[in-house]
Amino acid sequence: MDALSVLFLTAIGDLSGDAGHYRVALPARRLAARADIASVHVASNLDPHLDELLAAADVIVAHELGDPDLFPRVARARERGAVVVYDLAHDLTTLPLLHPLQGGWVEEQAQRNAFKLASLATLFTASNVRLLARWASVNPRGNLVADAWPGEVHGVREPREGFRIFMAVELHEYAGARAAIDALHAWMMDVTHATLEVLAPEIVHQGFERFPKERITLSTARAPADRAAALRRADVAILAFGDSDYAHRTSDLRWLEAAACGAVVLAPNFGPTGERITHGANGIVYSEPDAIIPALDRLSSDADLVAHVRRTAADQVSSERLLDASLDEQVAYWRRFVKVPAGTTKPTLPPRLPGALTPYESALFEGIFSLGPLNDREEARRRFEEAASLEPRAAEPLVLLARVVPKPLEVVVGALERAPTSLRANLLLGDALQDMGQHQEALAVYQRTAELFPAWEVPYLRVALVLEGLGMAKEAEQFVRMGADVATFLEDAIEARA
Repeated sequence: MDALSVLFLTAIGDLSGDAGHYRVALPARRLAARADIASVHVASNLDPHLDELLAAADVIVAHELGDPDLFPRVARARERGAVVVYDLAHDLTTLPLLHPLQGGWVEEQAQRNAFKLASLATLFTASNVRLLARWASVNPRGNLVADAWPGEVHGVREPREGFRIFMAVELHEYAGARAAIDALHAWMMDVTHATLEVLAPEIVHQGFERFPKERITLSTARAPADRAAALRRADVAILAFGDSDYAHRTSDLRWLEAAACGAVVLAPNFGPTGERITHGANGIVYSEPDAIIPALDRLSSDADLVAHVRRTAADQVSSERLLDASLDEQVAYWRRFVKVPAGTTKPTLPPRLPGALTPYESALFEGIFSLGPLNDREEARRRFEEAASLEPRAAEPLVLLARVVPKPLEVVVGALERAPTSLRANLLLGDALQDMGQHQEALAVYQRTAELFPAWEVPYLRVALVLEGLGMAKEAEQFVRMGADVATFLEDAIEARA
């Protein structure tokens, strides 16, 4: 049986987050060491050599992407027998305010593009059973791939003085965690033997200003390695977040990390973490924030309970959630769907594991960041121009540049010279012509875009808008129906629109 070539695709800069770390970077490194894997390459959807990479891969894992220019590429990859896996760690439709991914998915069309790409994939994987079920209407060929632990599991510890508590609080979790923080503060003011270590953004540190300064350590270091080091120092890890649709569809990653590192988890009794925990066996759950106080009283005074929970949780990680075992299952599952004939001559996938961004990638990343959180259009323009000069054949920098220049037509034409079939570039050309009042020319471009990939609704809806503006309401309605016929929605979204 031929060894597989695996291509991971993710957004530029996404590997710095938890999902990118556990679902792309770590699996890629571990797969690269396997004898049944010929090559592993990690790239972004904006890679200038993407077509060559896609043509060389047997398995393509697209992690949380919604790029329309991937639609026809994914279709071609499947036609030649490659397996395309759409992987999801978050419910992109319910990301809370201040979540680091929220800005990129706040628009409904961005979400629909993700639905479309997931529907085009051979398989769909998710980190949570509820997330899997919610997206089943988009792609029923779903499979649960829980986050997995890559290293040593710490189930036994030597006795030590004091009682160490750990909390990690992200900005989007802070509002839901405040009541738990208040309860923890009340408890710590009544004891003298406990210390607290907090990893959180600097703005969240203000929520811990009342704690005894000699017994609290605050840090902004929040990478997975920072959390693991802090958890190995802790006796108890307190998880705190609000009850929401998003919370019910997230991974139980925080339990996994704590259990593997030897910290007893004290968590809310809802969502994947609460469901993972059997109270008193592999963790402790609380129903209300004030219940943290008696739970800490018990944990800080019952070393046998702490040792039992620590050992039970670690045993579960070792038996159910190790990365190598997870990858064994995933590779076997992929092989069931690979249709590339054995011995087929195809390009060699050059190996590339996660590491530093190239100058081209850095320029694009800085441009996207400047355009998004910083809203600095001039800096974004400079960075996109830099990326365009670094990769003269890449259309992506010009597609992005067209969003920040006052007269985008010339830039878009340049993008189409580099990539004539780019859906995004063609759509931007139509938009530029429409803004210039060249309605018939815009109509022709939108219709050509629809012909490039007929299963995407956006070009049809653009045609409808132009026709409506020209007073052709009946004709516009026809194109609205054509768009609706090919659009991809989650099932509950379809019901809401009915």
